[in-house]
This record gives sequence, structure tokens and C-alpha cells, in this order.
Amino acid sequence: MLGMSSDNPKQPPDASRLSREAVIDAALALLETAGVEGLSMRALADRLDIKPASLYWHLRDKGQLVELLAGAVLDSVEVPAGPSWRARIAAACDALTERLATRPASADVVLACLPAVPRSRLSREIASVLSAAGAEAPEAAANALVIAAVGVGRLGPGPNPPSPKEAVTLAIDSGSWKVQVRAAAAGTVDLATSTGGGGAPSLDVRPDGEVVVRNRRGGYRGAVELSPERTWRIKVHGGTWNTSLDLRGLRISEIELDSGAGNVSCTLPPPFGAVPIKVNSGIVGVTLHRPRGAAARATVSTGSVRVRLDARNMRSTGADAHWESPGASRSENRYELSVYSGCVKVSLDDSAPEHPRPLPQDDSAPRDTAAPPGGQAVSLMLDGIERRLAG
Repeated sequence: MLGMSSDNPKQPPDASRLSREAVIDAALALLETAGVEGLSMRALADRLDIKPASLYWHLRDKGQLVELLAGAVLDSVEVPAGPSWRARIAAACDALTERLATRPASADVVLACLPAVPRSRLSREIASVLSAAGAEAPEAAANALVIAAVGVGRLGPGPNPPSPKEAVTLAIDSGSWKVQVRAAAAGTVDLATSTGGGGAPSLDVRPDGEVVVRNRRGGYRGAVELSPERTWRIKVHGGTWNTSLDLRGLRISEIELDSGAGNVSCTLPPPFGAVPIKVNSGIVGVTLHRPRGAAARATVSTGSVRVRLDARNMRSTGADAHWESPGASRSENRYELSVYSGCVKVSLDDSAPEHPRPLPQDDSAPRDTAAPPGGQAVSLMLDGIERRLAG
């Protein structure tokens, strides 16, 4: 083992100048260039500029070296202080994932030596946090969380996050119902998050950067919160019901409601530029509230029924109809509403409050942050632990 006494007469002369830190640093550097397959005792001895016999004085074989490296990789991350057990564990797992995302060989060495996980300081610290929270089998849960974080890190970095100037698409998936969307408090989320724990809508970020929301449970459990630092394109797919979009405090580039969506309520922010709103054919029940004084123009296609645009009522349209609020044609910032044929009960008014409701600042509330594909493994496991704790 490293650190043995150097007064043994059989010890090679250059073995006494080795230290645990020197061996680990050299082995990690070799690991990133040669991978686990290229990691050998002879190659490590060459990097340390010593004879292989000197290295074998401290390490039994490559297996022991791999175990040493796996422990060093895991112990490079600590569980930080935080407002809740979940926040602390999520932060530690995120830190491990981020570290390994750019060091795939380090992830490989951990996966090649899983017995090192329960012996690591990181796993023990996570188990201690879980135990204090009252979780059952905290050691097993901690090991599973660490392995999941390592596995996600091995997948590599997810899709590059879009720049704030690029529009990000939020898509509410078919089959979802009672989805609530609103702005997050400034600076609290990079892209999007789902609040409300295990019963809240799920989020997924596709490789093209689209944020997909699914909620098969209903019941208004939690909400999806969007970063106000981004520009958003909202798309509500068909087969959705009772969607509530409170977009105040957000910058919106476009809104599209697919055929088959129903009972959509949308509170709009002030428009920036010409913002299209498309209500496709066959939608029943759309209510749009824009801020007072916000300019808007509308085109209503033949065959639409019960359309109301401010004070103008259209019971049915036998031909395409056009409408605009006072001065809308001269305004650079306006909404462009298109209502296609076959829509029933669509309204647009100017009754939206100017400012969004204050968002609760509860850091202990569980949040399911949008992550790259596969990146929600840890979050899903934490959801399960949280549900069991809630009893």
C-alpha cells in the first residue's frame, strides 16, 4: 500500500519518494489519454519516471490501481450545504455528472470498479443525509444515486443550451391535461423546471433543444416554470385539455395551438415585435388575455363559430373576417392572431394584468429541472424517495 516505510532494505530506492497524491495524479492523467484499456502498471511507472518494481511495492496490481482511482474520482465531489436533503443530494449528483461529462475515462474507471462506490466518502455522505431525512435503506439508495450520476455523466454533455436570443420551444405533449405554465423567478432556473414533486408534470429536453412537457395525472399538481431570461415559442399539441398558460413576465416569439387541443387559457405579456398566435382548425375553447393597450390584429377563417375580439362578436363566419385594435397596423409590437376554420368559442380581450403574480420563494420545494435525455434518472429516483418519505 502507498505510504509504507522506506527503511525496509528490500524496498527499491525510488519507491520511497512516491506518495498517494503523486500516483493518483499521474494515473488520472494517464487515464484521460489512454483510457482504462491503456492504463497499466508499466505505463504508469514510465509516467512517474520510476521502475515498475517500485510501483509494485505500493500497489498489488492494476485492479488495486483501478479501485484507488475510482475512489479518488468519487471523493473529488462533496455534498454541499443546502436548504433541504433533496437540494443537497441533487447538487452533489449534478456536480459529479458535470465532472464526468468531460472526463469519460474517469466515469469508465468507476463503472469498472462498482465496489468502490459504497466505500467512497461521497456515497457515505449521501447516505448520512438520507438517513437524517428518515429514508429507508439509505446506503443502498445512496449507492444507486451515485451510480446513476456516473452513468449520466458517461453519456457526455447534453445538447448545448440555446442562447437567450434564440427562441426555445416549449411543447405540451398529446395526452396531457391540466398543465399549468408560468414564469419562474428571475435567476432561479436556466431553462425550465417542474415544481410540485412526484405528481408534477415531467420535463424532457430533446436533442434539438425542444422542452417537452407531459402530464397524464391532471389534478393541477405543481406547475411548469420557464426562465424569463429566454425567448419562448409555445406549442400545444392536439389531444390536450385544460391548459393554463400564464405567460406574463416572459418574452414570447410565437404561440401555436394544434387541432384537437381544447379549453386553453392564455394570459399574454406585452408583445415584442409581431408575435403570431395560430389557433388551428377544430379547437374548442380558447381564451386569450393581452395587456391593456397591447396592439393586436386577427384573421378569422370561414366556418369559425362564436369568436369574440374585444367588443366585436362573431356568431359564425361565412367568409374570412379581419379585425384589429386601434392603431395596430402602425405598431411594431403587436399580436397577429390567426383563427382557422372549424374553431369554436375563441376570444381575445385586453384584460390581462400588467404584472405576473409574485412567485413563492420556497427553496425546499422539490423541482424537476429540465435535463438532457437520460439526465432525469437522479431526479426520478429522488422523486421515489420523496414519495416514500411522504408516506
